[in-house]
Amino acid sequence: MAKLTIKLIQHSPIIHFQHEQGGATLRATEIKHYLTQYIKDIDKYYKEGFGKEIDRQISPGNGIYRISIEPSTIIERIIPKRLVGKDVSEYKYEGFGEFKDNPVTTHDQIMQHSQYFGDIKEMLTYQDPVVVTFFSFDLNILTKVYYALPFIFALENFGTRANKGFGSFFIREQPVIDWDNSKINGKIDLNINSVLTGTHKDFYFFKTNSNRSEPYKSIFYFYNALKGGINEDLNKKNPQPNKYLKSLLWKYFNQTKTPSKIWEKRLIKKHLYDDIDKDPLNGNYKFLRVLLGFTPEYTFHKKPHIRMDKAYHYVDSKGKDREDEGFFDINNDTIFYVKNPKIERSVSPITFKPIKINGGYKVFIILKPEYYTEKLDNQEFDIRNEKFNIQDHKDDKKVTWKVTMPTIPDFDLSGFIKWAFSEINKDTSNYFIRDIKVMEMDGKEV
Repeated sequence: MAKLTIKLIQHSPIIHFQHEQGGATLRATEIKHYLTQYIKDIDKYYKEGFGKEIDRQISPGNGIYRISIEPSTIIERIIPKRLVGKDVSEYKYEGFGEFKDNPVTTHDQIMQHSQYFGDIKEMLTYQDPVVVTFFSFDLNILTKVYYALPFIFALENFGTRANKGFGSFFIREQPVIDWDNSKINGKIDLNINSVLTGTHKDFYFFKTNSNRSEPYKSIFYFYNALKGGINEDLNKKNPQPNKYLKSLLWKYFNQTKTPSKIWEKRLIKKHLYDDIDKDPLNGNYKFLRVLLGFTPEYTFHKKPHIRMDKAYHYVDSKGKDREDEGFFDINNDTIFYVKNPKIERSVSPITFKPIKINGGYKVFIILKPEYYTEKLDNQEFDIRNEKFNIQDHKDDKKVTWKVTMPTIPDFDLSGFIKWAFSEINKDTSNYFIRDIKVMEMDGKEV
C-alpha cells in the first residue's frame, strides 16, 4: 500500500464539534469531502484534460483511499463565551473538557476574545505540524490527491464557521510520497498567493496586527458591514455615527435618493412597529441578506430606541411622518423565521482565510458564487431565483404574520464586492472598519 504524507500549519483555531474529547483534531471525513469535489474538478486548477493525462500515465484503480491524521497535541483551548457577573473569578467553566470545574482565574486571559465568536463553546489550537497521511493501493487516486491538496487548503477552512476564518490550515512543506514519483510533474506550489491566483477565483485581502483576536474582530465587523450593517452604539439618546453603519448590501441597491429596493429588515421593523394596515411602499420588497448566506432565523432583541431607516419617507397608517420618526421600541425578544421548501441553510459565498505573516495576519477574502447553486433530487436550482417566506412562528399552523419575498435573480456578487470594498476603503470615520484597507493581489487598494 502506497502512502502520501503532508504536514500542515494551523493559522487559526478550529471550532471542533467534539471539542471536549482529548484527541479531537481535523476530521478525515471533512478532508475527504473536499477531495471528492476537487479531484472531480482538477482540470479547473491546472489545464483542460489534466485528469485524463494522469489516467494515461497511471491506470485508474478502484479510487479507494484512506486518511489517517496523527493525534495532535492541543496546546490551547480558547473559550470565548462571556460569563455574566461582576467578578469573573467567581465563575467556572462547566462541561468544557479539561477545564470542567476549574476556576476562571487560571484562564482569565481568554475573556478578551469576547463577542467576536458569538456562542462558541471552545476553539482548539494544535501543536504544529498537524500530520495527515493518505493510503491507497491505487496510485492514480493518490496522484490526484497530491495535485488537489494545495487548492483545498488554500480555498477551504475546517470545522464550524469555517467561512468566517476559523480552522485555517495550509501545507507547510512538500508532501512525502513512498512510491515512484517519476510520473509526477514537479513539486506542488506552497505559496498561497500564487495558488489562489491559479484558482481563477476573485479574491482580495486585508492585513491586521498580531493581536490574536484581531483577525476575527475585523472579519466580524467586516462581514456585518457587508450584510446587516453595524450598530454598536449603546447611547441611543445621542447616537454616534462612527459606531453605526448602514448595510452596504442595502446601500448598493439604493444609491439614489429614493430607495428602489426595500429589504426584509424594513418590513420586519414595520411589523414590529405595528404598522400592518397599509403598505405605502407598494410591496416592492426584496430579500437581500440571503444573497450573502441564508439563515433560518432573525432575532430582534428587547431594546428601546431602535433605529428606523430614515431614507424611507412616507406617512404611515397611523398618520405619522415616518422620516421624522427615527426610533421605536421593541418590548420583547422577537424571532422571525425564514422558510423555503428547498433550502434549510446555505453557505455564504464569501470565505475569509487568515494566514499568519510576519507582524500579524493576512486575511484573504475569497468569492465563491458557485454556492448560489444548490441541488435537490438531482435537480440544480439557483438561490437567487427563489422566493422565501418570512413569518412570526416556526410552526406554520401558529403563524399570524407572513410575507413572501423574492430576492435578486441577476445579482452580481463580484460587482457588489468591488463597490463595497471601495466604500470600506473610503470610510475613515467608522470606529470598527476605518483601519481596514482591502487590497487587490497586486497590492493596490480596491
